[in-house]
Amino acid sequence: MLTNISNNKKYLVMAAIALVITIYGSVLLISKYFINTQTIKQLLIQQVESKLQRKLSLADDISFSISWDLAPNIQLKNITLSNMPESRQAQMLRVELLKIKFNLLELLFKQIHINSITLFKPILYLETIKGVNNWDFNLSANSEGDNPAINLHIRDISIIDGVVSYTDHINQIQTVAIKELDLSANASNSMFNGTLHGTLNNKPLQFSANASSQ
Repeated sequence: MLTNISNNKKYLVMAAIALVITIYGSVLLISKYFINTQTIKQLLIQQVESKLQRKLSLADDISFSISWDLAPNIQLKNITLSNMPESRQAQMLRVELLKIKFNLLELLFKQIHINSITLFKPILYLETIKGVNNWDFNLSANSEGDNPAINLHIRDISIIDGVVSYTDHINQIQTVAIKELDLSANASNSMFNGTLHGTLNNKPLQFSANASSQ
């Protein structure tokens, strides 16, 4: 009797593993044949350029994969965002690699729930020229066509080996070198946590913070 129960449990475990493998393989196969990464790339470029009025460049095609928990993953390489006219730097932002992990279930309910965004070796140039900041985007003037039915939630943001440089109107430069930055929020966006390890103008910079929106 005990032998039969043990065998039944073993068969159930094997069946469950086979089911998971089958589902994973099916999702991966469907994604491979029905998700056009070129279309995603062009849509992303159009949306960003329309909103920010800056030129976005992606040197390589978007890489799409499915993780073990069936979460869609997108990787973008060699990203550049152009700067405003008369800027000291031609590019406002450069990112070597960007990884985005989505929540598949939330996508079915028109909820864009991003489990994590990781930027590898981003370089951000901030500057003020003639009283104008290059990060002042007139988003409200370019918000026509937004879909209010789709909600966006980002849980975790990480930066690895990044640099943020700010040049003011008298050409004074402040530089933050980011060894690692982690920002996270809970499911309701009511609690936020952040940690930073890096340097400010070559001096050690570290902080850890918790905040509540309530």
